[in-house]
Amino acid sequence: MNVKLIYRNKEYEVPAGMTVRDAIKKVGLQPETVLAVYGGKLITDDTILKAEMKQIKLVAVISGGSPLPCHPSTPAPLRFGGYSARRAHPACTWGAGTGGQAG
Repeated sequence: MNVKLIYRNKEYEVPAGMTVRDAIKKVGLQPETVLAVYGGKLITDDTILKAEMKQIKLVAVISGGSPLPCHPSTPAPLRFGGYSARRAHPACTWGAGTGGQAG
């Protein structure tokens, strides 16, 4: 039995029994660039594809976001608009109740 992988309006068929990671490679995609979803839930790349898993949706991994240091693990050299890793942007919630200070 085959399992259908769906990625950006393209469909690929791979044999059941292989891992998600191997299936992604087999269809010519890089495993680090997609997340696999089955039944509305993320599945790991070491999941073995089973015949009853008729469709797996592949979702592109996209990164980005605000350059503001909104998390205490932000590297210290990052500065933006007068804020540094030691002082959170007022819109950040992790520093709530601490005056925006990163502990």
